[in-house]
Amino acid sequence: ADSVERGLDAFRGRDFKTAEREFAKAASDTPASARAWKLLAMAYIAEEKYEAAEDSSRKACELDPREENACYYLGYVDYTLGRFDKSLQAYHKALANRADQPRVLLGLAKTYEAMPDAREAERYYKAAIEAGAAHSKIDYGMFLFKDGRGAASLQVLREAGATARSEEPTSE
Repeated sequence: ADSVERGLDAFRGRDFKTAEREFAKAASDTPASARAWKLLAMAYIAEEKYEAAEDSSRKACELDPREENACYYLGYVDYTLGRFDKSLQAYHKALANRADQPRVLLGLAKTYEAMPDAREAERYYKAAIEAGAAHSKIDYGMFLFKDGRGAASLQVLREAGATARSEEPTSE
């Protein structure tokens, strides 16, 4: 198996150190591979090595913005590092390249909330909910609560709870 496959096997087994080593070898062996850099960023994120993840995800996003999650990871890492302007740029690049829309929209909402730009945050929370982003209703409910809209927050959080309960598997 090649280093990407060994890295993916290690990652699935939650052996992030080995995954990092194998993905670093893949990126070194094929420096023009956006996928190799993205996978290396993914390993760094799992290890909470955000500075290293920023470099790798930036390379992936620049090499091929259409590579699944490459620009999303860059946005996520920049958000985590408090680099909100860079985060917005990466998330918008991800959206422009048809990335995982719900996830990117939620990332944009959280970034605008942190900036703080409540109007844009609310717009993107609603878009993320519409697109079906996981946990977006809960995040939106918390945003409303922090924004001083307790009644609206409770309504959204109740809806999120009802949705979660209706999606639970039933045991027979």
